[in-house]
Amino acid sequence: MTVHSYYLDNERRLATGLDPERMAEVITKGPSAGTLWVDLDNPTAEEIDLLDEVFALHPLTIEDCTNVSKFPKVEDFGRYLFMVLLAPNPATLLNDELAAVELDICMGANWVMTYHTGGELGCITRAVGALRRNSANVLGKGPAFLFHRLVDGLVDDYFPLLDVLDRETEEVETHFINSRPSRESFTKMLALKRNVLHLRRIVLPHREMIGRVLHEDYPLLGESVLIYFRDVADHLARIADQIELFRETIYEAAQMYNSALMQRTNETMRIFTVLTVLVMFPTAVSSVYSMNVKGIPFAEHPQAFALVTGFMVLMMIGMIWYFRRKKWF
Repeated sequence: MTVHSYYLDNERRLATGLDPERMAEVITKGPSAGTLWVDLDNPTAEEIDLLDEVFALHPLTIEDCTNVSKFPKVEDFGRYLFMVLLAPNPATLLNDELAAVELDICMGANWVMTYHTGGELGCITRAVGALRRNSANVLGKGPAFLFHRLVDGLVDDYFPLLDVLDRETEEVETHFINSRPSRESFTKMLALKRNVLHLRRIVLPHREMIGRVLHEDYPLLGESVLIYFRDVADHLARIADQIELFRETIYEAAQMYNSALMQRTNETMRIFTVLTVLVMFPTAVSSVYSMNVKGIPFAEHPQAFALVTGFMVLMMIGMIWYFRRKKWF
């Protein structure tokens, strides 16, 4: 069974596992009948028909629910409010791409419908747990408060991911500062960069959407609930600021890596240059003495080889001393 229903009537009695006829009856009666929450978790084709038969959702809403959305959105259809949210999948963190699980929420006068197919969502699990402990605290305040609880819970699920990214980013930065950057550390840094960029693409549209909720008129929410959405907006602002800090840190780490790589290249080139100069003068001397030309000094001397070799060695020692004095290596 992938359709979970929870109904709290006006006498604070909780009922679960409602059939479609009972759901439709509660929705028809309106707020006087209590509050209904129906959660569709990986529904079958037959259960998807409930979106039309029970909740009478607009075809565009049904299409948004059944198709994968890449961006969050909020739409007011008058009779109900529809919102698309994206929750990051913690299992994909630090992989090539941070995946997101879509949560669709519809809220009417006395009902809330949630639809998700990408896996378990922490905000849903926590809300169900709180409902079983104290149903009046979850459903007794009306659908708008449940709507806020789910949105706020989904946003809060970003914070553990930020803790992981913060720890990993700090580790990479510390490694770049205290030791020579390696290819493995650079690869890890690129993975962090991809995750931060993907998270940024998810968070910023959410921030804009919640801003719309605060500044536009959505009668179903009411002023008493909009106050709580300000807290959601503050959380998204903190998350966005933290993501920007991660971006700056990773950018600085990349600059450090490039500087270290350039320094290592310069050191290598300097060593090769010194070796080339050291070999250049002995090579010139040996080339001269290898010529078949008369009159070359010491060419006829019985110790010519030792003298020329010693001269070349002295030249190399002198150049090494000069280079060391100039601190060229």
